[in-house]
Amino acid sequence: DEIEWFSGGLRRTIFDLPGPWLTKYPLVFYDGSLEPVPPHGVRNARIADLSCVLFHYKFLKNFREQAVRAVREEQYHSKSRAYKRYLDTLEQNPELRLRLESSKEIVSVNELLESRFLVASEDYVGWVDAEEERRFSNAVLQAEPGVSAEAFLRSRRRERAMTLRVGKLEHRLLVRERQHKRQKVAKSRRIRTLQRKLGDRVQEIQELEKQVLDREQRITVQERKLRDRGRRLRVFKRRTQHLRQQNDSLKQQIENVEASRVGRVISIIHRIKTHLRSLIWRS
Repeated sequence: DEIEWFSGGLRRTIFDLPGPWLTKYPLVFYDGSLEPVPPHGVRNARIADLSCVLFHYKFLKNFREQAVRAVREEQYHSKSRAYKRYLDTLEQNPELRLRLESSKEIVSVNELLESRFLVASEDYVGWVDAEEERRFSNAVLQAEPGVSAEAFLRSRRRERAMTLRVGKLEHRLLVRERQHKRQKVAKSRRIRTLQRKLGDRVQEIQELEKQVLDREQRITVQERKLRDRGRRLRVFKRRTQHLRQQNDSLKQQIENVEASRVGRVISIIHRIKTHLRSLIWRS
């Protein structure tokens, strides 16, 4: 779990290539039947408790000529796709410098162990100490007279132990830093999620408030219409009552007129009868 997996590097930083994978697993004990493919990734395998570094000097002074040849011959992966990107970048920037401000010169392999770029377990360091002690058990250092092999071995063991402890501390700090970053990212993600949910809730509340306002406005309009209808109904009732009164008055007038006509007819008939009687008596 302590062995890191690296990708990117200058090919991503300078040439903007996707990937590439830098970690490989070339130190393999073959059983004659299985072959690890691809070399940059393995699954369900037991990994050794140490790592090494392969100094692969790709970007040398003849790199441009190599890129031109690779583009012409297309002998590399995907028809030398990566070299086409290299050559295109070099043509756009002939004065390209690969040494960045973050570049660092490695003086000793211990620096790679201390930075946990390389990993060596306690078992491996113990094996190295034992092998070194076996080799120098009976030797006397010629370069430093008076210094015994045992003292030299103790010094080397202390140095390796110190490097191992520093590397482990660096790794723990790195793990804690990554955990802190992951927790911070997770917290930020949760906060953004809560903010998004809160924003959605606020938007829902605003939509509901808008719906309530629209309904209140529709209710106000309906109430106004009802009041108008009630007012028109009252006016209609008053007019109906007035018309009924006028109708009753007209009926009464008709009855009066009819009654006066009958009376006049009866009076005329009575006068006619009286006149006829007088004529009869005269004759």
